[in-house]
Amino acid sequence: LRGFLPPRSEWLLFAQMPTEQRDAYDALAAGALAAANGSGVLGAIHQLCAACSHPQLVGAADDNEEALVLELDYDGGGGGAQVRAPAADAKSFSAAAADASTGEAFVLRSGKLALAEALLLRLLRGTDEKVVVVCRFLKTLALLDGVCARAGFESVRLDGSTAAANRQELVEVFNVCDQCRHDASFKASRARACAHGERGPRVFLLTARAGGLGLTIVGAS
Repeated sequence: LRGFLPPRSEWLLFAQMPTEQRDAYDALAAGALAAANGSGVLGAIHQLCAACSHPQLVGAADDNEEALVLELDYDGGGGGAQVRAPAADAKSFSAAAADASTGEAFVLRSGKLALAEALLLRLLRGTDEKVVVVCRFLKTLALLDGVCARAGFESVRLDGSTAAANRQELVEVFNVCDQCRHDASFKASRARACAHGERGPRVFLLTARAGGLGLTIVGAS
């Protein structure tokens, strides 16, 4: 495949934490080190990852690892018989980031989310490219969903709550604009993506586990 694919570039970016976020992270890290007796380690790691995404994602102090993972909505892939409904409060995170008057301040409480928003907006406003964004947690995905809504960009979202029967349809909606999907000559070409990046959804929001199920998202660069 190397002869057919363009070179891939990987950039590792470091986002500076604002004071509130740094304080939340340091407090979690100190608590994890003080209680480092082999129990609750997985939960502590998940909480630290959540704090890196946004300080409001940090949950209650619960030593039960399973409870912590569920509270943060770590996506297990799902699909088919394992479909799970998104947590109700995930919608509140999306609404907070989407709010026209307070959304920007909410996003700026997280260095990582602010950097993600800046990168997204630069790509979406400055080019016709489409973008795939992959997250570990459903609530982080909800935050980015809100960011896209506030900026006026349509997004497609696929996570563990998406039924397996609907996943390919979402991929096709993203890869091919509505006009081309109904064009007989385009259908006859059997192409898997069209060149109209400015049409239809520009952002595909995906959880890491759900994205590991053989999806072919060729609409984005």
